[in-house]
Amino acid sequence: MKQLKLLLIITLLALPFDAVQSQTQTTEQLRATIKKYILSQLQLSKDELLLEFPNLEKQSLKKIVFDKIKVLPSHKPVHKGLQLIKCGFFRNGQHLKTLNVNTRIRTFEKVVVSKNRLGRFAVVSPADLKLARLETTNFTKKTFSILKELSGLRTTRVIQAGDVITENLVETLPVIARGSGVEIHFKRGLLEITTPGIARQDGRIGDEIRVKCVESKKSYMAKVIDAKTVLVNL
Repeated sequence: MKQLKLLLIITLLALPFDAVQSQTQTTEQLRATIKKYILSQLQLSKDELLLEFPNLEKQSLKKIVFDKIKVLPSHKPVHKGLQLIKCGFFRNGQHLKTLNVNTRIRTFEKVVVSKNRLGRFAVVSPADLKLARLETTNFTKKTFSILKELSGLRTTRVIQAGDVITENLVETLPVIARGSGVEIHFKRGLLEITTPGIARQDGRIGDEIRVKCVESKKSYMAKVIDAKTVLVNL
């Protein structure tokens, strides 16, 4: 028995010092490798990311003799939430083992939230907003991090105080508002006629909106040219 223990000690001493690692050392190195990779993929800072590794402590890693850990290429992009990250253990450039690591990716960012209740179609000003550091893991829509980005936009629905402002909750102001007067240009070849009309929908330049001709009372789909002009091609 003593000879066996002595042989084991000699074998371990013959290995490079950094190749023999404990379970804890290997786990920490694995965590650090994955974190560095995810930070680069999601382009986040360290304080914006929290990683959780369910069941990692239960995996036996202490028997792996390696000198490097790499995250292996995957056809699936890194995303927030729970996913498998494939890691490879290498020694002297040789791939020894692949480990699938369950990784929960949580993000925390400074985002714009509403200070007040905003009604539908309210024009937003910086005074209505504030920045707050919140978990953004489950957000699927783009958030904002600069108050001025929202200045002059309007809401698409009612926003309650404390709600995070996402891209689907705001829009640019239309150049033509529903109910406003417009000039309808009817065009057919070289022939063009202009007549007054009423916009039945909001519209931005280039949009197709419904308008009503004041004289004929008929409705048409027209292209918004500017704040007062729409075009109907006959």
